[in-house]
Amino acid sequence: MLGMTAGFDEVGRGAWAGPLVVAGVALAGDTDTNFRDSKHYSKSAREAVLLEVYAVADQISISVIQPQRIDEIGLGSALKLAFNQAASGLRRDVDEYIVDGAIDYLKLPNSRAEPKADDNYQSVAASSIIAKVHRDWYMQRLNSVGIDYGFDRHFGYGTKLHKQNLLQFGVGLHHRRSFKPIQKLL
Repeated sequence: MLGMTAGFDEVGRGAWAGPLVVAGVALAGDTDTNFRDSKHYSKSAREAVLLEVYAVADQISISVIQPQRIDEIGLGSALKLAFNQAASGLRRDVDEYIVDGAIDYLKLPNSRAEPKADDNYQSVAASSIIAKVHRDWYMQRLNSVGIDYGFDRHFGYGTKLHKQNLLQFGVGLHHRRSFKPIQKLL
């Protein structure tokens, strides 16, 4: 069997509301998959392929950093915390850690960052699917238990609908108060 590779990706970095989610997925080197970056799938297709990820992954870890914590420590520190929590949720029999993007938040001897890694490594593509579906489900649930900010449609990102709902309802508990568009409304 070839070595174990763990891929990591995040969702929610630039959102005005909701958590930052980082997923780590470890796959054995001989795992035969054809995953793609989560952005290449429709919502229903992404949810269907999620089951395939769970079926073939050797290990999965998810880290969720809530908006209040992001406001408290800043986005950069929240990213580092989330990536490291996701990595620590995996067993130590991983041979290589690959972070999607330009910054290696893990800083392990066997970790590296690579832009577009979610297009080039199956473990990173799988982690992008896990993170995206997890955060989308979370935001849909938020929308159903409070004020209808439209989280089930814009998932907390800065859209025209989100801005309209913020002007109508004000800033809510799940908004990132340290982000400039939200600060302006406070």
